[in-house]
Amino acid sequence: MRRAILLACVVATVAAVAASSLAQPKASSLKSAQGKSSMSGELPISVTVDPRVELMSIIFRLTDSFEYAQGRVDSYTADVDEHFGPYKEHPVVQLAVRLRETRGVSFDAPMSMAVHLTDGYTLQEKIPFDPHPENLDKRWHLEEAREFLEKARQFVEDTDFQEFIEAHQPLYDRATGRMKEMLSKETHLGWFEE
Repeated sequence: MRRAILLACVVATVAAVAASSLAQPKASSLKSAQGKSSMSGELPISVTVDPRVELMSIIFRLTDSFEYAQGRVDSYTADVDEHFGPYKEHPVVQLAVRLRETRGVSFDAPMSMAVHLTDGYTLQEKIPFDPHPENLDKRWHLEEAREFLEKARQFVEDTDFQEFIEAHQPLYDRATGRMKEMLSKETHLGWFEE
């Protein structure tokens, strides 16, 4: 599971870098990425934009956490800020602020939570949180984790989060296409082997 969390963080970082040039995509590079029915050799990992990760990133961005305040695609960052900015006082954001201050829930802890959820909309526990899952960051305490998820479910509903994700699917598709192309050419995935 630690490898999965590390890989998710690395892929998210590389996706952000790959997506940074998406503001003005080159038609030729899009055609070559879309025109390939399969790459030379199947990638042993899935490249996708994960709504669970997007949700946690957005909630913690609204807390003004510096590690989540960065963005490489200005148009997307502006869309996130415009759509979700009015919800900075939402109960889940306020709880995230408190958890950051009192428990140190920051950096990788939100992503640890994300990968322990079934999806980015119903936010159900993929495995029971009691007893505490081995790979769920220890900064998440059971009662607070469940309170956070309850408030996050309300945030998903209040903000039309799913509609936001669906509206940005073309951007996500371009980013994942470029990431797959880059991974197939330039990445040595053997580094992740144990």
